Amino acid sequence: DSLSSVRVVGDVQNFKVVDGVLFNKEMTRLIWCSTEKSGRYEIPHIVTTIDHMVFSGRKKLTSIVLLDTITEIKADAFRCCTGLESVELPDSVANIGYRAFSSCHSLKSVTIPRSVETVDERAFYKCRCLETAYLPEGLEYSSDVFPKKTKIIRY
Repeated sequence: DSLSSVRVVGDVQNFKVVDGVLFNKEMTRLIWCSTEKSGRYEIPHIVTTIDHMVFSGRKKLTSIVLLDTITEIKADAFRCCTGLESVELPDSVANIGYRAFSSCHSLKSVTIPRSVETVDERAFYKCRCLETAYLPEGLEYSSDVFPKKTKIIRY
C-alpha cells in the first residue's frame, strides 16, 4: 500500500514507466500505478488490459477515463479507490473482474456497456454510495455484484 514509485533499471526492454505508471513495453497492459496518482487519470489509448490490483487503494484518484481499447479489467483493479467518483466504461470492455471496483465508496452510478459478457462476483461490492447501476437487457450477474440498495435499471 505504501509503494509510491517504481524505477526500472538495467534491462528495461520489457517495461515502460510513464508519469508514475508502469506498462509493458508495448503499453497494452497497465501493470502498476503510483499511490501518489491523484485527480483525473486518462488511460492511454493503446492499453487493452488493466492488470490485477493496478489502482487498488489509490485513494486520491477521483475519475478514471477508459478509452475504447480496453477489453479487460482484471480482479481488484480499482478496489478501495475510495475517492473515485466516476468511471466511464467503454463499449469495448468484455470482462469486469472479481471485486474490480469493490469498496469504491464515492462511486454513485455506473453504466455497464452492452459489450460486457461477464461481471464477476463482488465487482461493485461495498460501493456504499452506489445508487444506480444501468445494465443491458439480458446481462446476467450474481446477487453480490452490487450493494443490496443499488437500483438496477435495464436498458
